[in-house]
Amino acid sequence: MKLNQVEKRLLSDNSSGSSELAELIIQYTLSYLKQNKFDKGAISHVRDLNVVLSQKFAPMAAVINGITRTEDIINNYYYIPSNIGREIGHYLQYLKNLDGQVIKNCGRLFRRKVTIATYSNSGLIKKVLSHYKKSIRSVYVSEARPAGEGKLMAQFLAKTGINVKYSVDMLFFELMRETDCLIIGADMVGKNAFINKIGSAALLKQAAAEGVKTLVLFESTKIISDNHLQNFRGEYNNIAVWTGKKIRRIEPINRCFEIIPTRLVDYFVSDLGYDTAMSLGQHMCPPIIPQHI
Repeated sequence: MKLNQVEKRLLSDNSSGSSELAELIIQYTLSYLKQNKFDKGAISHVRDLNVVLSQKFAPMAAVINGITRTEDIINNYYYIPSNIGREIGHYLQYLKNLDGQVIKNCGRLFRRKVTIATYSNSGLIKKVLSHYKKSIRSVYVSEARPAGEGKLMAQFLAKTGINVKYSVDMLFFELMRETDCLIIGADMVGKNAFINKIGSAALLKQAAAEGVKTLVLFESTKIISDNHLQNFRGEYNNIAVWTGKKIRRIEPINRCFEIIPTRLVDYFVSDLGYDTAMSLGQHMCPPIIPQHI
């Protein structure tokens, strides 16, 4: 299939958080279908694109669930094209409402001034921190190699008026002791484990060693079964760690995601509540999406 420039950018996006990327994909789908008046050729193109996107972003539950939902809408209203746009719009609003509920459920963390550490470039965490910026002294952010998306997080927070301390990844471990809590996102969440950017588990262990509270923020669209987690394999991109000519006896190794035990985390905060690893299991059946969405 022939891709336009916007679609190529979506497929090459290695820095956006999973929920952020899901919204970008769904918004693009809606605008593309509207622009082409929901004709059969446009719908066929979207379906082909969704296959490619699903393969590229397989470790991101929010993306996969978002694509699945838009596919369901297209199938349900294939012969009533005007309703496709309306229902996709409803679904986008539903996702924004989930984020709003997570922000509300994070309120107890910001009852006093706090210093935060965060890792990678979670779109949900950006929304939470910018909402509570008056209760934040500063946020520690590392580069998040190899993609370096931590720089995007730092730039975003600085633009909202939050003081940012930015470091290389290895220094981040030492700086952890200067913070009150470590907040990270998740790409998939199961009962006993979750998936996030490689390096998250090591940071959680360091935070525990320093007596720093740890939190994982996620939307319920990221809930999956533990069986799915067991079949997960980290995405590899060796070019990101070794560029240029190959050298004999040097084998570049890279993994973008890792499986992390929930027991390493103090609290999980979602649109469904504020949970410990022990109570998280009560939410492991994904919430029912209202029929009109």
